[in-house]
Amino acid sequence: EDMSVEGMIKRSFSEFATQRALTSNEYPKLLARGTKTLLKLDEDFAQESDGRIGAEDIEDYYFSCRNVLSSSKELLSFILSGGGTGGGALTVGRVLLVTSARKHGLVRAPSIVLRPPALSSKPSVGNKGNTDSTVCIVLMPESYTPSKHHTELKLGTLNYVGEASNRYFAIYEIQLDEILLVSSVKHKIDCKVFFNEVSKTASNSDALTALGNPFAGAKSMKGRSLDIGNDNPFAGMMARGKKGSVSSETKKSSSQDVQSVNDVMSYLVDAESIESKSGIDILDLRECAKNMHQGNSVMEFGNAFTRMERDVGIMRQFRSHYHPNLERHYLIVERKESLRSRVKMLRHLLSNESLALFPDFLQRKACLQTMGYVDENDTVCLKGRVACEVNTCEGLIVTEMVFA
Repeated sequence: EDMSVEGMIKRSFSEFATQRALTSNEYPKLLARGTKTLLKLDEDFAQESDGRIGAEDIEDYYFSCRNVLSSSKELLSFILSGGGTGGGALTVGRVLLVTSARKHGLVRAPSIVLRPPALSSKPSVGNKGNTDSTVCIVLMPESYTPSKHHTELKLGTLNYVGEASNRYFAIYEIQLDEILLVSSVKHKIDCKVFFNEVSKTASNSDALTALGNPFAGAKSMKGRSLDIGNDNPFAGMMARGKKGSVSSETKKSSSQDVQSVNDVMSYLVDAESIESKSGIDILDLRECAKNMHQGNSVMEFGNAFTRMERDVGIMRQFRSHYHPNLERHYLIVERKESLRSRVKMLRHLLSNESLALFPDFLQRKACLQTMGYVDENDTVCLKGRVACEVNTCEGLIVTEMVFA
């Protein structure tokens, strides 16, 4: 049977099973479908170039943002490895710029930390112990329209979307790879108004307890009079027109919460304005990590932060950074480039380079070419065919003895 050397190696090196598994998973069909979709997206993107006035450099801006996001994640992961809030980098009240286009529709959106990553280290219901996330209140874009599901949530819960000062805000869990940069400014904020994880966990625990307790919610008899004749059926009722102290405190608390929301929203809008004009100041992460590393790591961390500062400066030079519809253009490019990376990954999986023993195969093939068993076109020569027929001992030694 005539076959290429690559075809032979897939069998002789026990890689045929791997290739068969790739075929059974329909990877070739996915690759063809992805390639076709990618071509369509590229064509649509080229045809819509006239509608991107002021955002002609959106592709270059996207790759610049990816560099900043990668550098920021690397630095934050390092300083958070020492525990705590990373030397105050992600403490409560810290102002961040967040980019999460496909997940939340955010690009360089200002946000304020409500819960540091250190507080999520213990696994809980719905949380698998991921310490690489922080809960933030995020200013949504001006073009944002909330969904019905988000508006049904209450303030203080995750994924809540509210409105204040004619702008929408949301309470999101932000991953480290979604933090574009950490600013040097902080804002005093009552995080319990916007996100109260303790009460949320307690309410979930009470709900689970109620499922197994048929008397859950029933009042205790302790403190109640056993004299039925003296029991007052109107006990606890208030006279008409009188205001109780509880309702007054609730009203006062609600008024304070509204004031807190308006104050935070005003601050976020101001931060957005500063970033669109001169750029918000970046926190010097070297100061946050000065007590946790020594020796060569000091220089390496400093060089990494210098590169991130340079990347941020380059990112802010693009016109797209200041475009009013940046989120829409950025999302189109991110979808296109994400698909391109997946197509590239599938091509690699279906190529010879994905074989675990392919480097070893290249070395053996070079040896066979030197000895004359395979020619420069990877075609099996006469000596190679003779060696293939030797099954009881070393084929190369016997072949060399025969041709000697």
